[in-house]
Amino acid sequence: MLTRDEVIWGYRYVLGREPESASAMTVHDDLVSWQQFRDVLLGSTEFQALFGAYKNPDRWVLADLNDRRMWVNLADRAVSFPCLQGDYEPAETRAVRRLLKPGQAFVDIGANIGWFSAIAATILRDEGSIVAVEPRPDIFHWLVQTLDLAEMGTRISAHQLALGDAPGSIDLTWGRNTPNPGGSRLVRDGIPEGQEGVRVDMVTLDSLALPSCDFIKIDVEGAEMIALRGGSDTISRDRPIVMSEIHNRQLRDVSRCSAVEYARFFTDRSYDCLLLEGTNVQQDMLERDDLLNVIFVPSEKANHTKERLAA
Repeated sequence: MLTRDEVIWGYRYVLGREPESASAMTVHDDLVSWQQFRDVLLGSTEFQALFGAYKNPDRWVLADLNDRRMWVNLADRAVSFPCLQGDYEPAETRAVRRLLKPGQAFVDIGANIGWFSAIAATILRDEGSIVAVEPRPDIFHWLVQTLDLAEMGTRISAHQLALGDAPGSIDLTWGRNTPNPGGSRLVRDGIPEGQEGVRVDMVTLDSLALPSCDFIKIDVEGAEMIALRGGSDTISRDRPIVMSEIHNRQLRDVSRCSAVEYARFFTDRSYDCLLLEGTNVQQDMLERDDLLNVIFVPSEKANHTKERLAA
């Protein structure tokens, strides 16, 4: 939940005025970060009337990125633009390149436009498999176009679904005119006022009946715990490496758990929690509201994984 000061200073910095009423202080309570609040204000009709459009119209182009090609949206400043520059999430990209091996099965949960799936395809093109999961319909369309470029046939597949701990449906929402369409998140109580969204199907990871699972990358804006709780059997069976984003506030809002509880899901299954450079995550890191990117690795593979990450 945003603090009172974050709301006040957001109005002051972005719109150049004070909030117009007491209700304006609470209408954004459903937002879990100041970054989302910023995007709501920047995408508002008031801001556009003052300064012009913050977000350009969608324009998808095919980008050649040396060892792979993928479709990117020129209106997407948060993901597509750094992908075009070749430096999107460099630490996570390096970890995938160092840990994923030919012949393995890669699962991309919250695939967005397919950066990590496309990288996995360069490693698994001759042997191995990829499953990409992305719930947002417009992004999913272009994700499929990118996956088709990998030419892996039936060894690569995509699912327009949200993953949770029970089957059903749920609302997916994002900021109107946001420059970060990949920042969509699941909400339980309806699409908030001033946001856009769509109802999406939700299934469990276990229900996908994956033949094998060696590496999971997951970034689903706070829904990580419910997604992986629904994959308990798969995780217990295959003991995959799991590369995950952790954000305490988002986890509490969507998954109704803390980052400490999320990590405990893995440590109770004899996993180690590592930073991307291979050092162990400390308890106090999980207690903060800072964004944290980690790798959960089976304890029996921890030393080898640390060596690979530090290489």
